[in-house]
Amino acid sequence: MPARERLIQAFFRTVEAAERAADRLRVLGPLEVDIRRLNQFPHDGAVARPANPPSGRIPSLSHLTLGTDHPRPDFAVLEAADPSASGLADGDPAAGGEDVVLIALVPPEHAEAAEAIVRDAGGRL
Repeated sequence: MPARERLIQAFFRTVEAAERAADRLRVLGPLEVDIRRLNQFPHDGAVARPANPPSGRIPSLSHLTLGTDHPRPDFAVLEAADPSASGLADGDPAAGGEDVVLIALVPPEHAEAAEAIVRDAGGRL
């Protein structure tokens, strides 16, 4: 039985680059396109209490730089140890940084063109 769809999974450095690729992929007629940011920490990025640096009320480094808020301080300590919280995440390709994933289901006859679109937009298959 021939395949009715082909899965394309690609990683990007920015949501904007993934969205540009998704817009171009939609022209090919994919069945579905989804873009998500991967996160190694168990939160959704929402801050219950915004930090106020001038007042000195900053619960943690990760709260200030990543916008996280945890009821348990051990999570904040782990996040503060991450390079993205310390400001040392300079985008070096050797250090990763491709935390945006694009997944598309495309018709099999457009699979090669879809892969070329993703690569042209800066994605890694």
